[in-house]
Formats: sequence, structure tokens, C-alpha cells
Amino acid sequence: MAAMTTVDFLNFFILIFLCFFSLLCYYLFFKRPKDGFDLPPSPPSLPIIRHLHLLLSVLPHKAFQKISSRYGPLLQLSIFKIPLCLVSSASVAYEIFRTHDVNVSSRVHEEAQAQVRSRGIRADELERFYARLMDKARKKESVEIGKEAMVLTNNSVSKLLMGRTPPPPYIQSPLSPCLLGLCGIRSLQDARYELERFCARLLNKARNKESVEIGKESMVLNNNIISKLLIGRSCSVENGEAEKVRESVTKTMGLLKKVLISNMLGKPLNKLGISLFGKEIRRVSSRFDELLERHLREHEVKPEKHQNTDMMDVLLASSRDENADYKITRNHIKLFLVELFLGGTDSAAKLIQWAMAEIINNPNILERLRQEMDSVVGKTRLIQETDLPRLPYLQAVVKETLRLHPPAPILILMSLSQRGFLLLQDLSKKKREKVLKFLPFGSGRRVCPGANLGYIFVETGVGMMVQCFDWRINGDKTVNMEETAARLSLTMAHPLICTLLPRTDPLSLKLKIPS
Repeated sequence: MAAMTTVDFLNFFILIFLCFFSLLCYYLFFKRPKDGFDLPPSPPSLPIIRHLHLLLSVLPHKAFQKISSRYGPLLQLSIFKIPLCLVSSASVAYEIFRTHDVNVSSRVHEEAQAQVRSRGIRADELERFYARLMDKARKKESVEIGKEAMVLTNNSVSKLLMGRTPPPPYIQSPLSPCLLGLCGIRSLQDARYELERFCARLLNKARNKESVEIGKESMVLNNNIISKLLIGRSCSVENGEAEKVRESVTKTMGLLKKVLISNMLGKPLNKLGISLFGKEIRRVSSRFDELLERHLREHEVKPEKHQNTDMMDVLLASSRDENADYKITRNHIKLFLVELFLGGTDSAAKLIQWAMAEIINNPNILERLRQEMDSVVGKTRLIQETDLPRLPYLQAVVKETLRLHPPAPILILMSLSQRGFLLLQDLSKKKREKVLKFLPFGSGRRVCPGANLGYIFVETGVGMMVQCFDWRINGDKTVNMEETAARLSLTMAHPLICTLLPRTDPLSLKLKIPS
């Protein structure tokens, strides 16, 4: 009798299915594309979320620091389908952001298009973008793709936040005189006046034995300085205008982080993110619009002899210029001033707070700073911006604070136009390759235009607080340096609240203490 052979077809099909499923998972999640060039090394990742799990245990910038210390100074990461390049080496960062600046100056326009799609304006901006390219083609002009993509992105984001678009080259014509005026002698005199008011306000609190929240007071100082530079006067305290501006700045920084996170979660959640934050965006935008519209009307009706005294005057004069290459409107002016309010208020205030926290926690540094201040400035006058070149230790303290506590440790502003993956720079690493040489304000075409002015504000503010006061912590002997990233900027988890004692006589400084 012939032997009979039985085949278990069920197990056979299960084996075939497992092989097919394994190959599918390999090609979808683990196989790297062959693009003809070598990518940076990459840590082990998980399916779908890729390296997201490495960023969830601690604050993102701390997580990047931990990853770079373990796997190397140049890494390729991915969050879902978003490719990133993590750079934590000073020499590599210099090579990328200085030597190859042109290749990494493109804006990340995909997230902006995803946001404006929920507002129904993407098609309009794409039509304008297409018409611009067609016009250049008819004229046989060359096209810089990165620049044109930046214009498209900037228009889309501007419509999202302010309901309007800036002029194509982002008001290049009035930009240079504005920045010159911003850093001019008169502007520094206005900043000096606000610093004296700041010192007088702290002296008054010391006389009344009141506690001082350094972060809040620094916000008032920087907001007053920026307001003086932009609109010619500090915001009024009596009618609540100053508090509204500072509150709007704080809320805007929080919204920027929410929108950034929603963009990182992929296209399905972009619409959900904007639907959640749309009302908040419109509410904050309307506050800024109301404030700036009122100041624009004041500038338009004031006497002719007071024209061209602040940035708003320069922008209004440029908008009236019929011969200008690009016509700007009052809406463009508002958008430009809002960006300067955001950039000049929050980050400098946070940096002053972190610097004072580090100084208070290190008495030897505080003593050395005071010795330098007393020898250069003395005790009969207040520190001025002209003293800063002769105060190298004060400059070193501010730069070290920027290294340890960068105001915006992670902010994706650039994309690589060649090969097309994003670049992140980790500034919070412990090991320094070259002391005091780093890029806290960006570099190249994306460098912060107010970097030098920001240094002046922070250094004079910290110098005045060290020169004029003894600082005591309420309760604990040391400052709690715990960090939080509730907003886009790096913030202290616990507000820095101190009591202060004057080191100098207000009469010798010729300050009038407010009653």
C-alpha cells in the first residue's frame, strides 16, 4: 500500500504571510533609500513614530543633548516622516551655517501651506506664486528657488497670523534705514532713559521692602525699550496698555509652540491643530491690530516737525513714497512691528532672568563682577552702553548664560535646499569646542538683525542689577534652576523672586525715585 503524504496548508500559508509581512515592514520602516549619497548615522528607531520616543522623557533640547552625547555630533533623525539633522559640534555647525549658508537658508514651507489650507487661502497664494514665476519666464530672468519659496511661505504665514500678506521682498526698501535708526545714538539714549527708570523702580521697591520678580520686571524693561524704539514712547501703564502688550507677547509665544508641535504630527493633525488654536490666534492678532492702529493714527496727525523720530515714522514715510519700488501699506507696517515686538521683548527678558539666577547661585562670580563694575563704572553713576567694551567679564557671563540657557533652544527655521532634509542645531551641549564662540542669534542670511542691540539691552540690564543691588532669595538658599518649555522660549519653571538691598545711594546716581 503506497504511503500517503499530508500537507498542512494552514501552516504553509501562515509561513508565507509572515515572510511577506516581514518584508513589507522592512521596506516601509527600516530600509533606507538609495539616493546616491551617504546620510549621517542614525540611532535605532521604531516603526511609524521613528525617533519620537527618544524625545518624550525630558525637555526636547535636553533629549537632543543626550542623543548627541551618546551617538555622535552629526546625526540623522526622523519624527514620523519628517527628516531632521542634529548638529551638536561647533566646527560642523560653523561649516553648515557659515560656509554653506546659501544652501541652508530656505524656509520650511510645507508646514505653512498645511496651516493656511485650513483657512482656504492656499490656492490664492499658489496662484500668485505661479504668476510670479511665469512673469520671470517671459522676461527670461533667472530664478533663485530658495528665495521664491521663502516669499511664498512668508505670504502664507502672514495671512494666517494677520490676515494679510507683506510685500514681495518683505519691505526691503525701508528695512535698512529702520535698522540704522534702531541702533542709532538717539535710540541708545532712549534705552538709557528706560534703564534709569528701571533702576528707580527697583530702588522704590527696595525702599518699600517689596519682593521683586526679576522675569516680570525684565519684561517691563525690554517692552518699554522696544516700544520707545518702534512707536516713540513706552506703553501706558495707567490704561492697561503695557500689560495688554506683554500679555499678547506671552500668549503669542505659547501659540507658536503649539502650531510648531501640531506641524510635527503630520498632515492629518494639522487641520485639527489650527481648528484648536484659530480662535486664540485671531484674538491675539486683533489685540495687536487695535494697539498699532491707534498708534498709527497718532503718528499721522502729529506735527510735521516731529516726523522721522522712530521706526513707525520711517515706515509711514516709506508708505507715502510714490516712487518706491514696492508699495507698502499700514497692514504691512503692523505685521513688521508685531514681529519686532515679539523678537525684542520675550527673549531678552528671559535671558536677563537666567543670567541673574546663575549669578545669584555663584557668589564668586557675583563678587568678581562687582569688582569689575566698581573699577570701571564706579558708584557715582549708572552703567552705560559705552562702558561695555571695558567690561569683558560681564560680556563673558552673558555669553555663558546664552550657552547654558538659550532663549529658543529649538526653533526650526531653515531647510536644506540640496537633498532636502531639515537641520537642527543643539546649543545646550556640555562640552565646548571653543570657548565663547557659538551661534546664539543664528548666522548668515537668517541671523537675528537685532543681535547687537540685544546684547546691549541684556548686558546693561544685568550690569545695573549687579552694580546697584544685593539680591537675596526668599526661603531657599539657592535658585531652583528647573526648566520648562511651556512656550517657545526656554522659561524657568519657578519664577525668580528676590528681595533686594541698595548698594549705592540713589542721590549719587542722580535718580528720581518714584513715589
